[in-house]
Amino acid sequence: MTYALALPLQQAIYQHLSTDAALAAQVGTAIYDALPAGALPQTYVTLGPEDVQDRSDHSGAGARHLVEIAIHTDTAGFAGAKGIAATICDSLAAAQLTLSRGRLVGLWFDRAVANRTKSGGRRIALRFECTKPGEHLAEGKAGLLRAYPCFYRANKNAKRKGRVRQAAHLGYSFQGSFKSFVFGL
Repeated sequence: MTYALALPLQQAIYQHLSTDAALAAQVGTAIYDALPAGALPQTYVTLGPEDVQDRSDHSGAGARHLVEIAIHTDTAGFAGAKGIAATICDSLAAAQLTLSRGRLVGLWFDRAVANRTKSGGRRIALRFECTKPGEHLAEGKAGLLRAYPCFYRANKNAKRKGRVRQAAHLGYSFQGSFKSFVFGL
């Protein structure tokens, strides 16, 4: 496992969001890694906690990063914060991030949680999954089935039961009853 790509990933996400014109129209330059001293703007975005899990495989060391980006606002209602959240999701979905170290081939929306804060404001936490595959993905579907026989079993069982799930973020369609599978970095 490696945590070596955490800083380059954070820098790439911050740089991308800081230069996004649509997001700048909504929050200006109020995108922070660390909150500044003094008064905060009414609405701002923070890069939040990150959960990193080992996803090493036969091709090498790697990790899956679950990165949180939060929208904070003191305005009444969730409408404004949800608009900013949509802009961030759209921006990152179309992003081709270049890291100063390592390679990122996938950044996917994972989940969002919207809450009222104790002070009466609103907070929406967006979580994104950032990962990259090992050599087995380059080998195509046959390499995946060889490296991860569970796909073959899930595919075979799903055909019998008529269930279909897609792992669209991998670029391949598999049939099975599993939620998702993330490859090593």
